[in-house]
Amino acid sequence: MGFELDKVFGDMLAAAEGVFRKEWPKVKDAMEQVLADEREALKNISEAYMSGALTDEELQDQLEGERDAFEAGVAMCKVKSKVTIQKAVNAALKVLEEAVKAVV
Repeated sequence: MGFELDKVFGDMLAAAEGVFRKEWPKVKDAMEQVLADEREALKNISEAYMSGALTDEELQDQLEGERDAFEAGVAMCKVKSKVTIQKAVNAALKVLEEAVKAVV
C-alpha cells in the first residue's frame, strides 16, 4: 500500500471536522447561556436609551459595565474552543500516524 499524501490530508481534515461537529453543541450552549444571562440587562439598557432615559454617554457607560460580564462568559466559550481545537489536532495527527504506520 502506498502513501498518498493528498488522501491522508483529506482524511486528516475529515477527522478534525468530525471533532468540531461533535463539540459545537457544547460551545453553542455556552454562548447561548452567556447571551441569556445578559439578555435582561441589555434589554433594559436598550429600552432606557430608546425611551430617552439615557444619554449617549450614559448608554456607553452602561454598555461598558456589561462588557466585563459578557467577556467573562465568552471566555468560557474560548476555553471550550481551545479544548475542541486540541481534540481536532489530535484526531488529524492520529490519522497521519496511522497512515504512515500502515506503509511501514
